[in-house]
Amino acid sequence: MAFLSESDVEAGLLDQLRGLGYSIAHDDDIGPDGKHPERESHQEVLLLLRLRAAVE
Repeated sequence: MAFLSESDVEAGLLDQLRGLGYSIAHDDDIGPDGKHPERESHQEVLLLLRLRAAVE
């Protein structure tokens, strides 16, 4: 049986999500300490600006 690391599983899932049209954002970019923060803390699960834009 082949061993799959967490990063192998994550990479496969992210590829599937991209294939479904999702965009992938990394914490380095949108996290609280990122270049373009979209939330004040990791306790904020929803990215409200993105949600509002998607609903409009």
